[in-house]
Amino acid sequence: MPAPSPCVFPDVESLYLAHHGWLQHWLRKKVGNAFDAADLAVSTFLKVLTARGLDPVQEPRA
Repeated sequence: MPAPSPCVFPDVESLYLAHHGWLQHWLRKKVGNAFDAADLAVSTFLKVLTARGLDPVQEPRA
């Protein structure tokens, strides 16, 4: 199996690694189940990946 390629978006990768768990947990409390929370968390990061002209995120949990 080949080694995974480095992330093309290192800032998004570090943002994801640092905040995905927190976001999913927060969403789980809001929507009431883990499945919808997981879908919303993934959708959030996909929006970040596909955004054009995105300024650096200063306060990701704000």
